[in-house]
Amino acid sequence: MACAVVLGLAVACRPPEPTATGSARIVSQVVFADEELWHLGPDVRPRVVGVSPMADDPRYSDAVGLWPAELPRPTGAEAIAAQNPDLVVIAEFTADETRALLEQMGVRTLRLEGWDGFADVRRHIRELAGAVGAEAAGTARIAAFDAELDALRQRFATAGAPGIVSWEDGSVAGGKTIFADAAEAAGFVDVAAAHGIAGHRTIGLESLVAWDPEYIVISCTDDCTAREQEFAAQPGIAATRAGRRGGVIAMPTHHLYSVGFGALEMVRQLGERRRGTDGSAP
Repeated sequence: MACAVVLGLAVACRPPEPTATGSARIVSQVVFADEELWHLGPDVRPRVVGVSPMADDPRYSDAVGLWPAELPRPTGAEAIAAQNPDLVVIAEFTADETRALLEQMGVRTLRLEGWDGFADVRRHIRELAGAVGAEAAGTARIAAFDAELDALRQRFATAGAPGIVSWEDGSVAGGKTIFADAAEAAGFVDVAAAHGIAGHRTIGLESLVAWDPEYIVISCTDDCTAREQEFAAQPGIAATRAGRRGGVIAMPTHHLYSVGFGALEMVRQLGERRRGTDGSAP
């Protein structure tokens, strides 16, 4: 049997028969999969032979502390192949050369694509669960997501929805984003979406000031209160309703940019902040 050679190093030959889904050795290269593979339960966890290096990064991951330190965190096709996986979970932002080399070696990949809202969270859970033979656990996980989301919607449902903008170095999140879905669930109107923006787009500070949103969401990694105060005092921002009335919300990055269950924490924080600011939520 011929063995694939990558960067001059021989990779172990793989058996000709495909491994059963329920016994596949799994490597994750996506934070979303790092999180969900753990939550798919004890039948799946022992088969995970590698997670992404980002799994341990508190700025982006809700999987910090879940996977044991001795579990490999491989980077690149060569290191991934060394774990002898049957399935590697990647995404559209995974390097093309990594994907190509894995396919040349006969390693099955699951490519998660599209992160445009809560419907994609459900779809990715379903795809991942199906790929690892944990369909029932995936169905239960989706049900739990929807139950928590429905409870948050009911908790923060009010008459009148203030405008909100997610802002990061000039980039705003419009319609067809997880932020837009989270904002709606928490009782807000995504101002960027209302201006016809879909996805993430860069705009000028002048446009943000002209929109004059009641709330502006920014990211933070440590002292979120200080970050809010600093941003609210910036020229231009200080003139907006958000800057004048305590509507700047600094949110930890692993919630603001979550593409999984962490987005529910974004809903919760947005709704609670609105209630604390204007007293409109029940």
